[in-house]
Order: sequence, then C-alpha cells, then structure tokens
Amino acid sequence: RVSDRKGEDLHVPVLLDQVLSVFEGRGIKVFVDGTLGMAGHTCHIYEQHQDTLERVFGIDQDPVALGKAAERLKERGCA
Repeated sequence: RVSDRKGEDLHVPVLLDQVLSVFEGRGIKVFVDGTLGMAGHTCHIYEQHQDTLERVFGIDQDPVALGKAAERLKERGCA
C-alpha cells in the first residue's frame, strides 16, 4: 500500500519503457490509468504527450495513493 511507503524515492514505475513504447508516436488525447498508484506512468505519459493530451483519468482504490498522486502530478505540472 502507498500509505506504508516513506518518500517518493521508493516509487519505481514497473515496465516503464515498455509502457511508453506502446504510446510512442501516437497523438493521445485521453489517457486512463486504472492503477494510478503514485502516478509514475501517468507523469511520464503526460511529459511525452503534453502537446496532444487533453484529459487524464487516474483510478486507484487507495485514497492515500490518490492524494499522493494528485500532489505529484501538480508538482510536475501535470494537473
């Protein structure tokens, strides 16, 4: 659980390169992250597609994770 973690340093998005390669060269307008967690994948997707991305939806069952993800996205200019 995200609520048990101490600091952003502990977060490493799993299979990040593989996920990013799926969307490479595509003009994404809407992105849905069904396992938002600490928004690692979503931040990177936003950074790579900010010229076309219009809306991002993040879903997570952990309310603490949602709060931390919102903070992280805002800090990186993704929110």
